[in-house]
Amino acid sequence: MMKTIKILTVMLLLISGISSYASGSMCQRDQRSGALNIDNGYFSFTLFPGHMFPVWIKNAGGTGLPPCRFLDRITFLKGGPAYFLDMDLYAETVILADTPERLLIEKRGTYCDNPQHAAPGNIRVTYAYLIERGKPYVTLTMTLARDNEEPAEVRFFHPAWSGATPWHEVIMPEDKNFAVGRGDGVTDEMYGPVQHLSLKNDSLTLQVSGVVRFFCNRFNRNSFLLGGIKDVWKSRELTMQVTFTVK
Repeated sequence: MMKTIKILTVMLLLISGISSYASGSMCQRDQRSGALNIDNGYFSFTLFPGHMFPVWIKNAGGTGLPPCRFLDRITFLKGGPAYFLDMDLYAETVILADTPERLLIEKRGTYCDNPQHAAPGNIRVTYAYLIERGKPYVTLTMTLARDNEEPAEVRFFHPAWSGATPWHEVIMPEDKNFAVGRGDGVTDEMYGPVQHLSLKNDSLTLQVSGVVRFFCNRFNRNSFLLGGIKDVWKSRELTMQVTFTVK
């Protein structure tokens, strides 16, 4: 009897896997970790339980985005610590749509200065990842809601790289190309804000649309991209959006 149950269980798992594949879904769940592996043919990335940001972002050829930390955060203008979104280790994952043509995943969390201490104001942060078949980019929409109107600065889609920048070139509208990473010890490199910006190295291009800025430290200590910033947020709700892809 027990053997029969085991055989039936294996068969059901196999059938489930085949059905998921046959459905043409762009999202596959890892049964061990619960991670969501997303691939639409143009790019791929993974979303892990408890975390707000994608990892292992790769182009169609399998080349990955240089390792970075997302510094998305809120800082209250009256002073005090910065609260970072990647410090929330208990973010929820909700799949709102999963069809062959459209995938919509929400990550819901909050800003923290350590995993056990959230920012004041009961801030609810939602990052909605929209992936559509045939479109070579992700649309990422941030929605914030809170219980007060304490003035604060909010930074959105803020990947940062430590040490010498992994990027060799920044491309901006009107085909303006600039070599980056001089590290001359004299001048920080700052580009933007512009609506579209691409970062390029020998094997990968990161393209971002929003209100985009790029910074590279004069001593090659760090570099970062910023997809959106609200210098003074004084309301109870806020929405920002970027699109991004890797090629």
